[in-house]
Amino acid sequence: MNVHGSQREMYLQDLTSVLDASDTTDAHCQNISGDAVIQDGTPQHKASQWIMYNDDMTVDANEEPRFTQRYVLATMYYALSGESWTNSTGMLSSASECRWYGVDCAPLTHVIQKIKWGNNTLAGSIPSEIGLLENVDYLDMADNRLSEEIPVEIFQGMSTLKYLDLSDNILSGSLSDKVKNLAEYLGKMDLHGNALRGELPGSALAQLTQLHTLQLYDNGFEGPIPRELGSLTNLRRLDLDDNKFTGMIPEELGQLTNMEIMWLNGNKDISGPIPENIWSMTKLQTLVLGDMALSGTISENIGNLKDLQYLQLKNNQLEGKIPESIGS
Repeated sequence: MNVHGSQREMYLQDLTSVLDASDTTDAHCQNISGDAVIQDGTPQHKASQWIMYNDDMTVDANEEPRFTQRYVLATMYYALSGESWTNSTGMLSSASECRWYGVDCAPLTHVIQKIKWGNNTLAGSIPSEIGLLENVDYLDMADNRLSEEIPVEIFQGMSTLKYLDLSDNILSGSLSDKVKNLAEYLGKMDLHGNALRGELPGSALAQLTQLHTLQLYDNGFEGPIPRELGSLTNLRRLDLDDNKFTGMIPEELGQLTNMEIMWLNGNKDISGPIPENIWSMTKLQTLVLGDMALSGTISENIGNLKDLQYLQLKNNQLEGKIPESIGS
């Protein structure tokens, strides 16, 4: 009996199996990310190499969605300077990705549902692969150093999002009209404190009928405030302050009868009168219209706002007397 020959044959079989598995993994990663996987130094290349050679969990490339979501998280880790995060507990460990920092999964299927990476020193451009996390309903990456444009894949692929917070970063570019793909579930979208610009896609935003909170302040948005926002009747909070909007306050905003908080201040080129039907938004608690170019008088109907707790109209061109109905 040739023992050495048998051992050599077993070794070659094991080596072939390993190589075949690596080839399958590499091919699967390339199917997801294309040529970026084979380009040295890219986040996608680093993620694929880690899965093939350093991931002790050895998730099979055909085990979905586990393989894809593990690869996507690894790609995001490398793309967003994961080695410098304030908290990276469990990241790229042999533990389930559901136990990595800020990641919550469904208990039975282990499918990722929430990513909570806010205020964690993330830095860099969000990779497009994030859009493959199609079951995520909560995405918080606020208060970091995320840069460049918001990947359109977030809007195209993550259609189950209920909560999206990318505020207080340095994101640039415009807001894609693909945001309409989040219409079924999205309740809160907060993109404030970035360097976003361009006109808002009014017709696309109008389709987000589940939206109760829209915070876009402290950016560089331009053009008119979209009239179409008046169709978002579930809105309770609207923050458009400190942008570069022009024109007049659209009368359609007065249709938002569930509105409780509305900030439009700091848009210095918004002019004209305050629309009369603003005073029909009887649930308003906070109304801030200061530092604009509003003209005309303040209507007596302001007295309809019985719940109003904070009103600011400073630095406008308003005239006439303050109505006695205020506070009545």
